[in-house]
Amino acid sequence: RLFFQSCPSVRIYNGAKLNAGLSRAAKSFCGQEIDVDLPGKKVTMSKIFDWYGGDFGNSVAGVLRYCLVYLSGKTKDDLSLLLEQSNRRSVLNSSLTTGS
Repeated sequence: RLFFQSCPSVRIYNGAKLNAGLSRAAKSFCGQEIDVDLPGKKVTMSKIFDWYGGDFGNSVAGVLRYCLVYLSGKTKDDLSLLLEQSNRRSVLNSSLTTGS
């Protein structure tokens, strides 16, 4: 979650509110940086997930499941459905692209 709090702004947190602040930053970042095209079975997300993918999950599906916790609304629903429909890693690899 530290990656999320520094993108794009840095905030100062006190110890008592650290978890809440990092969760808020992760929700904001994921909400802005992840796009799901359900009909096209395509997920577009920040390059941070490519560069530091191992910190978020051991596979593409793992990274997407990690991000799912921080999403809401239609994006979360569409990603959940895409993960349910996709039982093979190759389908997820071919559908994942990274933007800026």
